[in-house]
Amino acid sequence: MKKLFRFGLAALSLVAMVIASGCSDKRTSNLLGVVGDDAEAVAFFRPVDLLKSLGAKTDGGTLTAPAAAKEFFPNADVLKFKGIDYNLAAFAAYDDAPNTVMIAAIKDADALASSLKKLDYEKNSVGGKDVYMKDGSALLILDGQLIAFDCYDESVLEDYVENIVDRSKKPLDGWKQDLLMARSGKTIYGIIPVDEKIDFIDADFDGMVAFDANLNGTKAEVNVNLYDNKGKVITLSEVLGEDLAPIGNLSEHICNDAQIVYAFGGFIDESIFARFLDFYRMPISDMDNVDLLRGLVANINVNSFDRRGNPDIESMQVSGAVSIAEGKAHRVFKDMIDLLKDVGARVKSKGDEYIITVGETKVTTREDGDVVVFALGDEFSGSHPSVGDCLAYIGVNIPADHPALNQYLDHGVGLKGNLKVMESSIHAELDLVDSDQPFLQKLYSVLKDIY
Repeated sequence: MKKLFRFGLAALSLVAMVIASGCSDKRTSNLLGVVGDDAEAVAFFRPVDLLKSLGAKTDGGTLTAPAAAKEFFPNADVLKFKGIDYNLAAFAAYDDAPNTVMIAAIKDADALASSLKKLDYEKNSVGGKDVYMKDGSALLILDGQLIAFDCYDESVLEDYVENIVDRSKKPLDGWKQDLLMARSGKTIYGIIPVDEKIDFIDADFDGMVAFDANLNGTKAEVNVNLYDNKGKVITLSEVLGEDLAPIGNLSEHICNDAQIVYAFGGFIDESIFARFLDFYRMPISDMDNVDLLRGLVANINVNSFDRRGNPDIESMQVSGAVSIAEGKAHRVFKDMIDLLKDVGARVKSKGDEYIITVGETKVTTREDGDVVVFALGDEFSGSHPSVGDCLAYIGVNIPADHPALNQYLDHGVGLKGNLKVMESSIHAELDLVDSDQPFLQKLYSVLKDIY
């Protein structure tokens, strides 16, 4: 985890303290000019916004470096660079060396050269290009951009510079640039080529993942889209090779006031439950009608824990619903009740409901069209989000004084957010409720205590 922190903060450390004005679209375009099409990953970020989210303060148009950056880089030279436009910077990763580079635009070449001289960087000329070196760090000036990379062996410096120059002559394909330009107003945005087999769903994905993230006070939002290798949108159903079902009417059983909410529409022609059981090699031949079960909603509250930190079952609230193949709900419901009776559960009917008792646990269940509804403890009330068009939905609404957060984190901050999975996009948002610090600063503080 510390390596992850250091990597992330290394990117953030490419930040100067002066806020410049200008168009982010133009900045994106300029930086893209030196990113080669063979890049394995490209990400842009707005350092000023990131630093503010880390707790940096503004004073007379100047940012003061936050404690998080100073902790990891107490003597970071880059914080003393002058003449750089740090409203936008870029990161690119490659298969060949130098494997990672950071890129920022130069606003004032003289100011930059002066600050590098004061910081004892040695100026070299490699292939007619200015390169500054110090302690294994190299800074190349190319087409008005400052390109930073590691080079601990000066005997390979010329090869490194040649590779970077060659990349700039073969820029990203137009459709890749379009994906990045469309996200240029966000705090972070990028693209990652992916060619992987996804074992759990037995599917292959060969294409491009485009993402963006935005930070605003205590909130963070993330968007992800999938594309093929020509820039055409790919749906999740296409990735899976099987049509996914939207949550649809199951969304009526989602409760926003629950601490944890999960909903999944399932597959259109196949049970997600059967797939799940088969994946984990659980016998399904003895489970009648499991192939008729489709989507699922579960709302969960855990209000107390035992001495070992396990949830107290008696304090739990669980409610939800399972969708059944069209016209089969009544049959599945009756078979389920008969099965429970056969295994010794106490079943009592009350109108159109059944109260099922196993030990001290009572569950209420009933039919509702093509849905079977269930509840453990009191049923939830409150609003139901309009997520019927989503394939899957996860919600979290845990207050700052919740026992779980107090027991494991004790930072006086709650969690409120959701994850929405749609056919052609994924959206996630999280708000650190009651936080007295911006998102990254509070997140860094919490994770540092954990790890």
